[in-house]
Amino acid sequence: MKKLFSKKKTAMTDKIQVYSPIDGKCVPLEQVKDPVFSDGSMGYGCAIIPSSNEIYSPISGKIASIFPTNHAIGIVGDNGEELLLHVGVNTVELEGVGFIPYVKRNEHVEMGTLLLKIDLELIKQKGYDPDVILILLNSNRYEQIEVVPKMTKRGEALFPLKLKT
Repeated sequence: MKKLFSKKKTAMTDKIQVYSPIDGKCVPLEQVKDPVFSDGSMGYGCAIIPSSNEIYSPISGKIASIFPTNHAIGIVGDNGEELLLHVGVNTVELEGVGFIPYVKRNEHVEMGTLLLKIDLELIKQKGYDPDVILILLNSNRYEQIEVVPKMTKRGEALFPLKLKT
């Protein structure tokens, strides 16, 4: 006989892996040319200097937000992690030109799902820094991450998240 009021099991785990959303060079946030990101006040994370035009989900979870200009996407992971993928510095000024989303708000995605195509050359031609910035918005729940500068390929492990105890 099934228990009617049994506690629902959660997918919560104390260690979560975040994967690279794009090919390129991973660098610490401090190297981003925008203090909103580089000072770490928005949370832990890294930036990837992109060498390709497609951005994939770095985790499995739900699309929480897509900015109207399509340059940023928020994801709430299956384990509660809150990630912001932000393409470029001041690229909001492009008003969506050069950004094609492949997901919708509230859609569930798996790690590796195509989220966004960007026109990397257009972004550069217009004078914008195209860094793909990955921010853990609820960093207060996790131990400090260490970002090692390196070349990365989409789907490679970037950094683990470990819940604070």
